[in-house]
Amino acid sequence: RQAVGFLDAASACGAPGQELTAVRFDDTGLYCAVGTRNGLVGVFDLRSQKPMVVKDHMYGSSIVDIKFHTTAGDSGGLAGRRVISSDTHIIKVWDLQTGSNYTSVEPQDADINDVCVWPNSGLLMVGVDSPKVQGYFIPSLGPAPRWCSYLEGLTEELEEQAPSVYDDYRFVTKAELVKLSLDHLMGTPLLRAYMHGFFIDNRLYHKAKNMMDPFAYETYRQQRIQKKIEEERGSRISLVKRLPKVNARAAAKILAQQAEAGEEGAEAEGDAAGGVA
Repeated sequence: RQAVGFLDAASACGAPGQELTAVRFDDTGLYCAVGTRNGLVGVFDLRSQKPMVVKDHMYGSSIVDIKFHTTAGDSGGLAGRRVISSDTHIIKVWDLQTGSNYTSVEPQDADINDVCVWPNSGLLMVGVDSPKVQGYFIPSLGPAPRWCSYLEGLTEELEEQAPSVYDDYRFVTKAELVKLSLDHLMGTPLLRAYMHGFFIDNRLYHKAKNMMDPFAYETYRQQRIQKKIEEERGSRISLVKRLPKVNARAAAKILAQQAEAGEEGAEAEGDAAGGVA
């Protein structure tokens, strides 16, 4: 079997070296969404090496599930289609074309393991680290399934606008702030205290991170090159000469001298060929 194509999705999304933890194709097979271990989701048109859009979950946790969401009234194009992606902390619903946030769901007191979306509806069933499966109904995403149509009436009184206060912010702990030399911002409007840490503007976070380690990508590139060289060296066929049981040390010395002489001869031939040229 031979591969028909290759895509370094993590590097294309701006996270070189990160593992992929989730992959999902849409119904047409033309679009592919991938999730990384550090919380990025990239959507690719398989005809291009560059992602159409990259979404950052801001938590730095592994992406556990990705779904393409459509409703019965969709025309079949990209307009109006959404992606439902989740890490262990939060489920985000966002626009497929622009990446803009639509809404989010954050289960309490349990990590997310999987998300099931009922087809052509706004019903989400979430498997978490607890004995019970949690259910969420978002009327603006689609109607309730026929077997639970009573949800439509229940949600009319409870319907409210989904908060978007922290949509473009990343959660960091105090230790991470100290590491980024941003602890002096505590108590200022640039940080929003929340539970055991803070929310910080994602642009400021990336700027501080790049200043702390500006050569991260170059270091990763050099490591990849060195690894590839070592793999090529390991795949070469080398002749192993067995040493005699008698005078093994002297035989090893003679073989080493012969090898050095062979290398010097090859260099001399190369210099002579260069002079003739």
